[in-house]
Amino acid sequence: DLSQYPSIAFGLETAIYDLSNGGARKPFPSDFTEGKVCIPINGLIWMGSKDEMLSRIDEKIKAGFTTLKLKVGAIDFESELELLKHIRTVFPPEVLTVRLDANGGFSPENALDRLKKFSVYGIHSIEQPIKSGQWDAMYKLCSESPIDIALDEELIGIVDPQHKKEMLEAIKPQYIIL
Repeated sequence: DLSQYPSIAFGLETAIYDLSNGGARKPFPSDFTEGKVCIPINGLIWMGSKDEMLSRIDEKIKAGFTTLKLKVGAIDFESELELLKHIRTVFPPEVLTVRLDANGGFSPENALDRLKKFSVYGIHSIEQPIKSGQWDAMYKLCSESPIDIALDEELIGIVDPQHKKEMLEAIKPQYIIL
């Protein structure tokens, strides 16, 4: 049972898949593993002061990213709204996808109000708006939020398949981050 050691389980499963494909160190042959196509990723905007974040946003856009993921919940909320307004004055949702990651930075009491205010800026989704372990509050957010919610930290440490199923059925998130 390697359920308490997910990295070891991943390594073993990858080796088994590789062996089943001839042991050529290509466990999942595809155009991606052949270097013919790439997986589009988002440009991550780390927390910092408003000016630092604005600078990082401009850098990622100049680098050609079409999706940005902003960390929120660490600076004052009004500054975060100003950052989103800055982005949307130049790049509408059809041109630039914006995702947010709160890392549990909001409280169950203020999260829905904040998500409603964020939603006017065409946000794709938000990761973990409240701290993990609050299944009832997270379910309420998932069912009432105008922005789709993705679980992230909520998944950490849940290794039993039945427990995972119970958590997902209790919360009903729109996305999960693996």
